[in-house]
Amino acid sequence: MFSKSQVQLALKQAEKLLVDANLNPKTLAGTRPAAALSVLDPNSPG
Repeated sequence: MFSKSQVQLALKQAEKLLVDANLNPKTLAGTRPAAALSVLDPNSPG
């Protein structure tokens, strides 16, 4: 069973990933989707 705070954190991370990977104007223009990548690997360089 997941706690309410764990579910909220997972949903926020999923939203951050999807928005940055698919809607961020800079990402759409071809720049590196740093926010999306940080969700996948928090230790990756920004």
